[in-house]
Amino acid sequence: MFDEAPFGRLAPVFAVALALTLSACGGGDGSNPVTGGSDSSTDDGTPDEEDTSDGEDVTTPTTGDNTTRTTGDLTGITYNAADNTITVDDLPFDGVDGVYVNTGVTAVAGFNVYASQRGDETGQRQYYAVYRKDTYVEAGSVQTGDYFDFGFGGAQYKRSDDTVTLPIGTGEAVYTGRYGGTRVESGSGNADDISIVSGTARIEVDFLDFETTSAVEGQIHSRQYYTVDGTLLGNLPTIYLNTANITESGFIESGEANTYDEEGEAVESGSYAGVFAGPNGEQITGVIILEDDRSTVREIGVFTATD
Repeated sequence: MFDEAPFGRLAPVFAVALALTLSACGGGDGSNPVTGGSDSSTDDGTPDEEDTSDGEDVTTPTTGDNTTRTTGDLTGITYNAADNTITVDDLPFDGVDGVYVNTGVTAVAGFNVYASQRGDETGQRQYYAVYRKDTYVEAGSVQTGDYFDFGFGGAQYKRSDDTVTLPIGTGEAVYTGRYGGTRVESGSGNADDISIVSGTARIEVDFLDFETTSAVEGQIHSRQYYTVDGTLLGNLPTIYLNTANITESGFIESGEANTYDEEGEAVESGSYAGVFAGPNGEQITGVIILEDDRSTVREIGVFTATD
């Protein structure tokens, strides 16, 4: 069901909170977008022509627990192995019980693509999700294109264990893996406003030079975006993940994320954060949130990588 290829998913194995600060998204207040939901939204849920609100600000700080982190409006995503569906909690107008079905689209390597279900009087907004489940972790992103602004959505990553032993003091390592995301353009409130994104993650870790915290940098390269039915729309620039620290418990603290044009000017800006997993920190998972410089495009993505 999920492409296990050479890239594994992160085994959730640390404790505590993962802070993901979005310095340039939304209000750009540098608050934490990776958490467990919020009740501060003022959006009344009215769609399209009557509503230009963008739902819960993904930069709003909230809290999670030692195994599950969410951002945005949703409060959880559950993978249902029996029928290969996912259940998304607390997004408005996404159908009965928030159950999303696998669309069969394979454009986002390593991830399944899911869609909310619409009925005569249910599921009035169409949501799409990319989701990946692995041995120790699972992660996904959900958004809709049915609002003039970014609409409702969010992301989650989850680990099954909260203990890990990092190889502090051993040297440097390179983790490679998968990236999947949802991307929304604000403006028209129609189905074409949402696309899905695929990419390759490269995360570089220095366990040696920072005696207690170590350091992480990386890139999401080979990015391509597609219509929700898998038709290629084009290429996207590399996301550069600036230096961030690692805590002793294995969390990657908030770092800046940017893409650039050919002149070296920032095109999209945001932030990322993550966590190590596996008995010896063999894997990493995390979230990246970006907006363009005109606040007309928002991408919410998740990555997993293995040493």
